[in-house]
Amino acid sequence: MDVSREQQERLDRLAAMPDSDIDISDIPEVLDWRGAIRGAGATPRMRLAAMLDNDTIEWFERRHAQTWDAATEINDALKAYIAAQAAPDK
Repeated sequence: MDVSREQQERLDRLAAMPDSDIDISDIPEVLDWRGAIRGAGATPRMRLAAMLDNDTIEWFERRHAQTWDAATEINDALKAYIAAQAAPDK
């Protein structure tokens, strides 16, 4: 997912905010989780072991030094590549 610089700055400010400063008074507390299904609504994924070059992994890791979200970006990069390959020639 592409996030604008402004959106990223806002997300960074929110992430740095202490929990005590977050107003959750309008969110009902869920006390009964018996019917919950883990991963419901999530995109189905299959775990895959892949051999990637060190420099490729290091490039993604540098972009995500604070959080390990490189796997999501690698997935997005592969999806973009697939879409570009499937696009008709211009």
